[in-house]
Amino acid sequence: AEYTEVHADYWIIMTLNQINSTTFSVDLKKYTSGDNIYNLTNLSRLPSRLVKFEAESGKFVNSSGYLVNSTFISDFIIDNPNTLVYATVDNQMLRFVMGEGNSNYKIYVSDTLGNDYFNDGSYDSPYKTLKQAVSKSFSGNTIYVLSGYYTLGWNSNIQISKNLTISGIGNVTFARPNGRNIFIVDSKGCLSLENINFTLATTDGYFDPLIDLSRGNLNVKNCNFYDIVSLAVIRAKNNDYINLDNVSFNNIWGPGILGFASNLFVKNSKFSNGSVFKLPLINYGVNTDNAANSEAPYLSFYITLSATITVTNTTFCDNTAGAIGYYTHSVSYDFWNIDNSFLNKLKTYVYNSTFANNRWDM
Repeated sequence: AEYTEVHADYWIIMTLNQINSTTFSVDLKKYTSGDNIYNLTNLSRLPSRLVKFEAESGKFVNSSGYLVNSTFISDFIIDNPNTLVYATVDNQMLRFVMGEGNSNYKIYVSDTLGNDYFNDGSYDSPYKTLKQAVSKSFSGNTIYVLSGYYTLGWNSNIQISKNLTISGIGNVTFARPNGRNIFIVDSKGCLSLENINFTLATTDGYFDPLIDLSRGNLNVKNCNFYDIVSLAVIRAKNNDYINLDNVSFNNIWGPGILGFASNLFVKNSKFSNGSVFKLPLINYGVNTDNAANSEAPYLSFYITLSATITVTNTTFCDNTAGAIGYYTHSVSYDFWNIDNSFLNKLKTYVYNSTFANNRWDM
């Protein structure tokens, strides 16, 4: 991949405004030198740009349209006074907090007692599936999942575009079915997982990550990942952070964590019985002349993550995979959207941790 540095003396300023309780606008009417802000003149000469509005609850009458004289306006139909509103121009996004932004509602799910059609998601009337619970949630909600085994299509490929906590009550297992992810966390999402077991429902020929972070962020606490064959249990695509606290990975074939992130924090956790499992390099986003037929030993780590990594009070034991490794800077990467110079800035810190009975089978 080729990257170009852009140096500019002036930058257009994008603003997202709430005109009144039901109307929003996006403006490109100012510019800055970095030190001062100025008004643009001859607004009609500015090239028209497409604007997109989104909200976590409620909806816009016109969710997209083009700037007219550097402004786009739309009315907003509100169904929750506490929500987040987003406006996008080109690849630039702004967020507006309405009310408290987040809400602290509790939603309940039960595989055995729930019903997605007639129930309201309360403790006495839970939903049946994760997809239904997430679709009814707002940022700041906690989804409590009651004991059960959650799999198949309605408990997989769940898109997270908000700030959610999903917490298990009792013995809760999420099992990835076939060629799917369980969660996909996008750039607006922050997912916190607590008290949940993760494994596979089927293994033959399916290697998709259980959790795919498409620039979204992840907190995992008191969770277990076990008996998994995959190109990665957690795959990070250039996200800000991953936090793991009291998390167990056991009998994992392939990396437990793979990709690129700014920071990984691991504490009070255990990585055991990890084995090398290598698909052709093209499956890992690596672009080489013979990627379709090549394999790489530097992917043979329990944590194969290019990030600043901090590990505290954690055990690596009985593994035939390496403990911690980075992506090399000797090749380029297709879908990670990363500048290779990033790989020269990485550091790993390990404190009060144990490494026992490990060997590295490349």
